[in-house]
Amino acid sequence: MSPHVDVGYQWNGRSVLAGDVTAGIKGAVPNELSYVVGADVGIERRLSIAFDVLGRHSPDAPRLASSTFTAAESGQMFQDIAFSVGALNVLNGSFGMKANVGGTVLVTFNLQFKLNDAGVRAKATPLVGLEYGF
Repeated sequence: MSPHVDVGYQWNGRSVLAGDVTAGIKGAVPNELSYVVGADVGIERRLSIAFDVLGRHSPDAPRLASSTFTAAESGQMFQDIAFSVGALNVLNGSFGMKANVGGTVLVTFNLQFKLNDAGVRAKATPLVGLEYGF
């Protein structure tokens, strides 16, 4: 068994991608703390598995949320969106396997899946790989 921990921090500047692209106005790109905690386990000589928890934290990220709007005259309610700035905590899990199927041929399978509903991303993302060394 081989446990591992990785931690990183990304300082960002200003970019038109975080501001108004059409007007050329720059906005602040949020900084980000990222981390991975997991372990690789050798099941037998030709097979290993890995488990990981992957996280990202942005303390002042732009946020978009659904809200309701009430019309003043009719009192009727409508769906709307609201922009704000707040913390974003994205948490994913990962499971993977590597198998040496013979000689220098390695087959890999990984599945990354979301552990919370923060951010826009797929519920699960599979990866299958085949490596041949020569």
